[in-house]
Amino acid sequence: MAERFPRSRFVGHDLRGTAIASAARSTAERRLGNVRFAVRDVAGFDEASRYDIVCVFDTVHDQRDPAGLLRAAARALKPGGRYRHSLPHDKVDVDFVATAA
Repeated sequence: MAERFPRSRFVGHDLRGTAIASAARSTAERRLGNVRFAVRDVAGFDEASRYDIVCVFDTVHDQRDPAGLLRAAARALKPGGRYRHSLPHDKVDVDFVATAA
């Protein structure tokens, strides 16, 4: 997404430092200056009305507090912002998109 939308800014969070380090290396190799990463438990994410879109990829089911993650994602969206959830399965990809009130 960062390559496709170079004038946008992206933030990536993960509980695992190894995932963040790998993502940071990948963006550095591609010279993408519009992305930043942080090791963070997003269930405690408290950045109200800050994002136009929140994407959650294959992670809600792995969280200690899945409902907390979803509440935090909803709070983080600006009015009219979009939430996208993607969960790959063996035979089908499940996508859910919602718009904030």
